[in-house]
Amino acid sequence: MASNTARFNLLKKDPITDGNDNFDIATMINENFDKLDAAAKKTELDTLEQKSTNYVTTTNTGNSYSATYSPAFTSLYAGLRITVKINANSTGNCTINVNGLGTKNILKPNGSNVNNLKSNGVYTFVYNGTAFTLQGEGGEGTAIASEVLSGETFTNDTGDVITGTMPNRGAVSITPSTISQPILAGYHNGSGNVASLGGNAVASNVLTGVTFSSDSAGRAQSGAMTNRGAVSIIPNTISQNIPQGYHSGAGSVASLGGNAVASNVLAGTTFSSDSVGRAQSGSMPNRAGDTSALASSISGTTLKLRASDGYRDGVDDNVTITDADFIASNIKSGVNLFGLAGSLASIKSIQHGSVVPFNNTTTKIYSHTISSVDASKSIVLINYFPQSSNNDTDDIAISAQVTGATTLSLRREGNGQACTSTVYYTVIEFENVASKQTGSEAINGNTTDTITISSVNLAKSLLIVTFRSTNSNIASLREFIPIYYFASSNSISIRNNSNYADIAIFEWQVIQFN
Repeated sequence: MASNTARFNLLKKDPITDGNDNFDIATMINENFDKLDAAAKKTELDTLEQKSTNYVTTTNTGNSYSATYSPAFTSLYAGLRITVKINANSTGNCTINVNGLGTKNILKPNGSNVNNLKSNGVYTFVYNGTAFTLQGEGGEGTAIASEVLSGETFTNDTGDVITGTMPNRGAVSITPSTISQPILAGYHNGSGNVASLGGNAVASNVLTGVTFSSDSAGRAQSGAMTNRGAVSIIPNTISQNIPQGYHSGAGSVASLGGNAVASNVLAGTTFSSDSVGRAQSGSMPNRAGDTSALASSISGTTLKLRASDGYRDGVDDNVTITDADFIASNIKSGVNLFGLAGSLASIKSIQHGSVVPFNNTTTKIYSHTISSVDASKSIVLINYFPQSSNNDTDDIAISAQVTGATTLSLRREGNGQACTSTVYYTVIEFENVASKQTGSEAINGNTTDTITISSVNLAKSLLIVTFRSTNSNIASLREFIPIYYFASSNSISIRNNSNYADIAIFEWQVIQFN
């Protein structure tokens, strides 16, 4: 006969009485398994409940706490409740790891981080699916009893309910007196006051050397009334008051002082002295501005000017003498006379020399070393005569330029024949040069070219031209001798006088002096 087990109510069949019954899978297997599963689940829940109602003591690394339960939780689920005893104070935002199932934040019910767990405090947390929420949160804060009004309660980080002890003073009134009065500790409601000092004296009403207090002057002010005694006053540049205070009547005012007379004092001003009295007019002439010298003389390197009598302030009053020849262009450059720098052009150095630049060579360019000069302030003059009558014009016609501090460049346009012409040169280095311009121009025979240059002062400028030829007819050399001149302040003209069609190259130099 079928029966049920006492503990789990599982269905059983008697093999004797029920041996011929059909085996029903639904009742004999499935329903029995469901009963076993329900019983197992209840057992697990009972175990979890038992674990969650018992607390464990945490361990920590900083603000990260760990809780180890035995038997251990195998997973975290929403609604899981745990209780722990904290092993150390927290110092910041806290987390907890239960049975190694992962670090989770510990939050307050309002969602903010818990950061004030206390050592030996027992706390309950409930898991919400992502974090643990602190249950039954106590108070927090740093206030102590003496900082809270008497009779009022509060909590702080200790979690206890505390009654304040701060006295309630209400409205306190204090009247200043001859001694300092303390303001009692405690709460003042803002309606109290300290009465005014009293009195209306000011410093000038109180003798110097003592202090006083009054509504008019304030607290602990110094008296300012001076005991003058016998006062003596010496007249000076301003009117002097007889000072306020007590005078004994034995004082005096001294005389004006001084012995000046009118001729000693500038006209238009007044003065006082014992000699003439008070507020007299001066009569000394005022030599303001420039005045002509009465006479002049020279003593060695000194120019002496005799000044007229009178007052000069030493700032912009000058004694003058005029000479039409005293101009910069009359003074050598580099010389300064009484502040006027000379601009008269001068020569710093002159070099003379000779060279046979193309002696038995076929080169067209020859660099000759000279003593060092400032190339931007130097020009070169040359003259030469062919040493051999069988040379062509293009081999013996030579141009020249100072192209570097120590370089004199000589050029020809020859066809490669050796030339034994001797070139005599003069290199002149000037001191007072405003500018130097150089260039070369290829000009056909019987042609005048006008070349644009930077503008110069024609009255202070010099033009020098040398040339070389591409014509091989020695007889034409004399015809290449150019005509050159300043066409304007910003141009020069050079004419190739040759009747031949060949081109001559003209090297030009323009130097302008200051």
